[in-house]
Amino acid sequence: MVKFILFLGVLVHTAIAVWNGFFGPSPGAEGDALKFHLEALYYSNNLSNFEYITGFVYSYFLGLIYYLFTDHLFFGSMISVIIWLISANLVHRCLEIVGCEKRNIYIILLLYSIWPSALLNTSVTLREPVQALAINMIIFGVVRWIVNGKSGIIVVLSGMILASTMHGALLAYSGFLIGLSGYFIINIKYNINFLVRFSIVSVIAITGFAAALNVIGSVAYNLDDGILSALQSYNEGATMISSRADYRIEPYFSGIFDFLLFLPGAFFQYMLEPFPSRSTALADLAIFTENIIRFCLLISAVYVNRTIPESLRPWHNYVLIAYVAVEAVWAIGTVNWGTASRHHVPSFGILLLVALYRPQIISRASVFLADRPVLSFQRHNQFATR
Repeated sequence: MVKFILFLGVLVHTAIAVWNGFFGPSPGAEGDALKFHLEALYYSNNLSNFEYITGFVYSYFLGLIYYLFTDHLFFGSMISVIIWLISANLVHRCLEIVGCEKRNIYIILLLYSIWPSALLNTSVTLREPVQALAINMIIFGVVRWIVNGKSGIIVVLSGMILASTMHGALLAYSGFLIGLSGYFIINIKYNINFLVRFSIVSVIAITGFAAALNVIGSVAYNLDDGILSALQSYNEGATMISSRADYRIEPYFSGIFDFLLFLPGAFFQYMLEPFPSRSTALADLAIFTENIIRFCLLISAVYVNRTIPESLRPWHNYVLIAYVAVEAVWAIGTVNWGTASRHHVPSFGILLLVALYRPQIISRASVFLADRPVLSFQRHNQFATR
């Protein structure tokens, strides 16, 4: 059944790739997708034209593929389809590792295959399928580490490096995940004193975040005046180009307090806009419908987290925090719902993982974690059932 669902996913993705490559552009492929394709053509004519800029590595990668094979737009779109298939397999592997019921595995993979915005944005020459692959690699590596005790450091670091080359926001997110992953792995794998554990993770987190900021400052954004100033400048630049889909006016951060007040509103607008009162096209209503379903999935993830056995919560807590964190990072710099619709795509797989997860009666995750410390820092030696 899994193979059939993934085959169906490849089939519908290929149909969009054919549409975009021969009859297009397909919906959503008019702007950035075409721009990345044209940049890839430029690089394919002379590979020495490459200059490292965070976010443009995708164009160079695509240009290298064009150089080695062919530079047709359909071929570029099919590369995205192949990357999507690898991502889907990683989602499937995660579901097997945590012992999800087969029925829910089928539902999750089906939604991952045919979700409209994800389908349209992972079948063309956009960065979203690569970003999804990077996030799924990180989550797969850490979840396997937490549940099975198998070190996934190569997969995790590869995913972080890949994510960091795709977008400055994901570079900062990777710095955050270094600390988050370190905390959960040390908490689950080693029964050591809390203060020691906290100190180790703090050093890892600060080092990772500082390294990410250093790279961001050197290759992406100017941080000479501080992070808040850079965020404000980025938002100012984004709001200068007026669009029908804009939902945010230019913010002003006079300090950390202003930023903390700004963040909740930015997050909820990013998650829910466009509201029906602001919708002027059928596409807006489609985006709003997706947003409502996605927000319900987030609520479902919180519910699942509180109702699954305590022994299963470590990996679920990790993935849930990782999901909210990446969406919060995107929310800070996103000002219109068209861009927001694309930014939701890379993390959609891990949202489905935590929102629709239902454990088997006895899952591998619970067997491995039953006698290990959990997030409450208490020992729990009996499989909890409900």
